[in-house]
Amino acid sequence: MTKFYNKPSGFTKKMNSFLGWLGGRGMGPKKMVQLTIKGRKSGQPRTVAVNIVEYDGKRYLVAPRGNTEWSRNAIASGGEAVIKRGKPEDVRLVDIPVADRVPIIQKYVEETAIVRAEFGVEPDSSIEEYQRIAEKHPTFRIDPR
Repeated sequence: MTKFYNKPSGFTKKMNSFLGWLGGRGMGPKKMVQLTIKGRKSGQPRTVAVNIVEYDGKRYLVAPRGNTEWSRNAIASGGEAVIKRGKPEDVRLVDIPVADRVPIIQKYVEETAIVRAEFGVEPDSSIEEYQRIAEKHPTFRIDPR
């Protein structure tokens, strides 16, 4: 896994916490949810706002900032997590191999303009550009548990 991680500022952390709270209550953009996952060091539940992208009939999470805390926790916990948009849903996050991430990341960039700068590509960038960045952005399929 890549070491790339664009750590959020204190302001961004506070905004993400607020947005996660909104998403967890079913408010805000439809694709925004609250993700709760066990911390890999503390074992305590950690929550964060994330955006779901649908691709080929399945739901995915993409880490725009790279090897984020939540993505590292997902791997350490075996993918066991809860997503909440109104009511909680027990899920398993399945790590997608780098070679299979490109179309998912491309769709995410297309739909989620607010984090586009984190990727350094545009929706109409070449496949080669997406292949170049795929390793930097952990991507997970959301499966029911």
